[in-house]
Amino acid sequence: MARILGPDGQPIDIGLLKTTIATPTTTGVRQIIASASHGLDPELLGHMLRQAVNGDASAYLRLAEDMEEKYLHYGSELSTRKRALVGLELYVE
Repeated sequence: MARILGPDGQPIDIGLLKTTIATPTTTGVRQIIASASHGLDPELLGHMLRQAVNGDASAYLRLAEDMEEKYLHYGSELSTRKRALVGLELYVE
């Protein structure tokens, strides 16, 4: 059986890999029910987009934040772009 080594070169206890460490809770950072995408259907999405066009983007922004947290590749791409903008020198004409 092959061993998995950690960054320090020591073997990792494989039993720990089968144990759940961080789970969603109703009051923690990874909440179960307080999700903007919970129950999302085309009608609700259309309503969110219409509200955003009419000036109330709060539901749309909650959905965008939820997507960034849930979908790691999407979050990574957004993070790359955010960091690129932070490095720009700002000026006003």
